[in-house]
Amino acid sequence: MISQTVNQESAVGSENLSPVGRIRRRLANPGSYFRFRGGFSRSLYHKASRYLHGGTYLSRCIGIEREPVPEALLIPEDRGFVKLSTQEVGDLPLAEAVEEVRARVARLDIQAEKAASKKPYLLQLFQASDFDRGSAVYKLVTHPTLVGAAARYLGAVPLLTYISVWYSPNDERHHGSSQEFHLDHEDFRQIKGFVFIEDVDDDCGPFSLIQADKSQEIARRIGYRMTASSKRLTDERVYGSGTDVQLHRLTGAAGSLAMVDTSRCFHFGSREGRKPRVLLAFQYMTPFAFVLPWFWQKGDLLRNFWSEDLNPLEGKVLGAHK
Repeated sequence: MISQTVNQESAVGSENLSPVGRIRRRLANPGSYFRFRGGFSRSLYHKASRYLHGGTYLSRCIGIEREPVPEALLIPEDRGFVKLSTQEVGDLPLAEAVEEVRARVARLDIQAEKAASKKPYLLQLFQASDFDRGSAVYKLVTHPTLVGAAARYLGAVPLLTYISVWYSPNDERHHGSSQEFHLDHEDFRQIKGFVFIEDVDDDCGPFSLIQADKSQEIARRIGYRMTASSKRLTDERVYGSGTDVQLHRLTGAAGSLAMVDTSRCFHFGSREGRKPRVLLAFQYMTPFAFVLPWFWQKGDLLRNFWSEDLNPLEGKVLGAHK
């Protein structure tokens, strides 16, 4: 899931457009053609996009390795994810963000939210428009340390494309949903961050993943494609791929932080458990993502945070500056 604007554009069916409209949409967002293709085609588009967006490349990709990032936050290429305990998060304002989200959740009627949701197994309680620049959540997701860690892994200063608070009841299994193994297709690589608002253990239906190198091996072995009909994989298909699979279950105390490349790591979440789970989630993508328009600055990514006094890093992360 990304910004509301991008989602709305993606939701417009081609059958509702004239031939000219389809051509215009394809020209405005050529990445949409490659979004569901195989790994080679996706890689080719991403590389071409990086170098054809010359100004963006120069301002976001050159020199990012000079910015210091704590070793604990560096995301290993082979693993594609990192998880930090509350003792390892350094100066990140995680505790403040956790308390802010807890206070907001406490004021909600969760059962009413569930009854009104189209996805009763995964409730979006809050989104970016519910926060402002003074909030602890905003200060966390735009923190230079966190953004720097994502930039090192992605090879570019990223765009922040959504902020959400998710509630998972974990009371039933839904086949063909995000509760099954899949890769995300918005970008060639991306980072989704998760902050545990309450303790998460094996009874909470924790987010579970296979590290990146093993996931890529599975994808090659089974000829994985990201189309709607083939994106979700059964456990039997994954474990029967011939790859030595180790499942990482993201558990930990409240305030723990995980950063995961969900485009490279097979994953699932919110399976049946005995306790619900509450997460603060946010997403960093590159400006070269498949779901973004070619002239991405004309989009509407989190404009509710834009103002004249954004510092240079905020401006880049929010898409206000190239």
